Amino acid sequence: MPKKTPEPEQAPKADNYAKINMPAAFLTPHDIQTSDGRTFEKCFVSFPKGTKVNGIDVSGFSTDVFLSNYMKKDMLEKGRATVSFKKDEPVPIWTGKKDDAEHPYQRYEVKATDLTHALKVAQDSYKAEKAAERAAAKDGVSLAGEARDMETGKDALAGDDPAKSTKSRTGQDIAQ
Repeated sequence: MPKKTPEPEQAPKADNYAKINMPAAFLTPHDIQTSDGRTFEKCFVSFPKGTKVNGIDVSGFSTDVFLSNYMKKDMLEKGRATVSFKKDEPVPIWTGKKDDAEHPYQRYEVKATDLTHALKVAQDSYKAEKAAERAAAKDGVSLAGEARDMETGKDALAGDDPAKSTKSRTGQDIAQ
């Protein structure tokens, strides 16, 4: 009977990618064509307002990644997609256009982990800001309150005192 060789224990695979789940609104698919005629699908990733990498504001900058079938599916179905960058490679980011004096071209390279952290912080602060706005709007004005204010104003214009009368005047009552 042949001896079985023990299978080597598989070490857990190290995650060599920095990942961020981005809203589809910040992702713009496009095609590129190489000099030998091959075409690849890529995706521009735009950075939202408030994105700061190591304290430097990179709001409005962009980068691009290869577009996978999973990303396309997630963008269509969920409205979000996971963007991955290799941790050991710098990520090129840029803004502006070449030969445009009004929007000069700027290009930098940043660490993938720093970039994904900055994008996460920007998304979280945006969510917190919107939640605070919704809470303030909920506490401030309600449709029922607006309706009461309109009714009181209508009665005042018609010459009725809402404290004396519980009956509201309509257009037909006023016309008579």
